[in-house]
Amino acid sequence: MSQDEYPTCRYETPDGSFKCSRVSQDDRGYCTGHLHVDGFDGTGLDQAALEEMIEKKDGTWTGLQFISEVKLDDLKIDFPIDARRTKFHGLELSKILLKEEINFSDASFKNKIIFRDKVIFCESAIFLNVNFNCVVTFENGTSFEGVADFRKAVFTGYVQFSHVNFCHPPKFDACAFEDDFLAKSSFLNGCSFSGTVFHEAVKFLGNRSHVLVVDSATIHVHTGQGELNQKEESNKTLLQGGGAKLRESIISLKNLFIGIKKKTQNYFKALISRTKKISTRVANFINDPSVEFISSMSGKIYFEDVKFLKPEKVWIERADFRKALVKGTYFNGVSLVGVNWEQEKLGRNGIYDDVFLMESFSGKSREFVYPVIESQYRHLRTVLENNKDFLAASDFYIGEMDYRLRQKGILGRFFSISAFYNYLSRYATRPLRAIFAYFVLLGIYITLSILITGDFVCLWERAYSGLSLMTLKASSNTLEFDGPHKWLDLAFRIIGPFQIALIALSIRNQVKRN
Repeated sequence: MSQDEYPTCRYETPDGSFKCSRVSQDDRGYCTGHLHVDGFDGTGLDQAALEEMIEKKDGTWTGLQFISEVKLDDLKIDFPIDARRTKFHGLELSKILLKEEINFSDASFKNKIIFRDKVIFCESAIFLNVNFNCVVTFENGTSFEGVADFRKAVFTGYVQFSHVNFCHPPKFDACAFEDDFLAKSSFLNGCSFSGTVFHEAVKFLGNRSHVLVVDSATIHVHTGQGELNQKEESNKTLLQGGGAKLRESIISLKNLFIGIKKKTQNYFKALISRTKKISTRVANFINDPSVEFISSMSGKIYFEDVKFLKPEKVWIERADFRKALVKGTYFNGVSLVGVNWEQEKLGRNGIYDDVFLMESFSGKSREFVYPVIESQYRHLRTVLENNKDFLAASDFYIGEMDYRLRQKGILGRFFSISAFYNYLSRYATRPLRAIFAYFVLLGIYITLSILITGDFVCLWERAYSGLSLMTLKASSNTLEFDGPHKWLDLAFRIIGPFQIALIALSIRNQVKRN
C-alpha cells in the first residue's frame, strides 16, 4: 500500500458523516492526527499543531488525537469547531472567547479538563456521549451563553462546577458521575439531570453575595526600655549584697512583676473585647437581611429518575425546587437543607409535579398519574421529617392525602372518612379550621334541636347544652328533652370528642412544625 494510493487521509467517522481531507503522511493512508486509528496510540498532534490550526481557522478536529496537554490562554476563536471523537490528553482553557458552536460529541479526555477565568461559549457547546476520564473543573466565570449539552456523558473523575453561568438549562440527562460531584451556585437558570446516576458524594451548594469588612486593629504589647534597665539594675544590686540594697531590689522586682501582670491583664481584656466585637459583627452579618443568598439550583429543574447510590453522602443546600420535577427520584438518606418547595398555585409547599399535572393533563390521563404523585408525596414527607423540616413535611402530608382522596369514587371524595378528615381539620394540620368546624357542628346541633322541638326559645340554653354534651359533661341535657332529641344528643356525644381530639392534634402538629 503506497502513499500514492492514499494521497489524502482515509479516516472517516463510523456513520460516514465526515471524511478527513488532510494529506496522508505515509503508506498507511492516515494523517498525523489520525495514525492512532491504525493502532499507533503513541502518535498524534501537540499544542503547536493545535495553535497552528487555530491560526489558520481550521476547526475540523474530528477524530484527532492530541498526545500532550493543551493549554490555551487569551484567545478569540470566531469559527465553528467540530471536535467529535477527538482524544485529548488534557485540556486547559483560560480567557477564551468561542464565538461559534463547538461540538465535542463522543470525544474523550484524559488527565484533566479545566475551564477557568472567563471561558465564554457564545453558541452551543455539545459534549454528547463524552468520556471524561479525568478531573473536570469548570470555574471562575466560565459562561455558556448557548445550550450546554452533556447528555450521556461519563465522568470517571472528580467534577466541580463553581459559579458557572449557564444562560440556558444545561442538559445532564442519563449521565454517570462515578466520583465526587460538587456544584456551587451554577444552575440558576434551570438544569436537567433526568436519569442521571451519582455513584459517590454529591453536593449542590448555595452561596452568599456579600462584602464583609472587619476593621484592622493591632493590639500592641510593649516592654519598655526603662523596665529592662530597671531589671538590669536590680540584678546588679543583688550581686552587691547588703540588706538595704536587697530590700530595694525586692521592692523593684515586685513592682516590675506587678507592672507586667497589669499589662498582661490589659492585653487579654483588649483581646477578649476585640474578639467579642468581631463575633458580634459576624453574627449581625449572618442575620443581616441585606445579605443576598444565592441558590444552588433554581428555575425549571428536571430531576426525574435520578439515582444516588450513596445517598448518605448527598447534600442539597438552598435549592429552589418550586419548578423541579422530581418524580421517580428517591431521596432516602439525602440531606436537604433550606430547600424551597413553595407552590403558589397550591397555597402550600408541594412538588411541582403536582402543579405540572394540573396544567398539562386532563381526564383519564390525569387520573392515571394520581398513584405516582401520591407515592412521591409520601416518600418526600418521610425524607423531610428525617431532615427535621416539619413545616414542609406537614404540607406534603396534605398533598399525599389529597391524592389518596382523588383516587376514590365520586361518593368517596365527599362522604368518606378521609373526606371528613379533610373538612374538619385539613388532615389535622390546621387548628383554626378544626376550631371553626367545632363551632359549625355546634350550630348544626342547635339547628337540629330547634327543628326537632319546634321551640325557638332558650337559644343560649341550647348552646350551653350542646357545648356540655360535646365535651362529655355529665349534666349535658340541661333542657331534659326526650324522644328523638336523645338520639341527637347521643350522636353529638360521639362527634364532639372526636372534633376536640382533632383540635388538639392540629395544635400539636402546628407546634411541631414551627
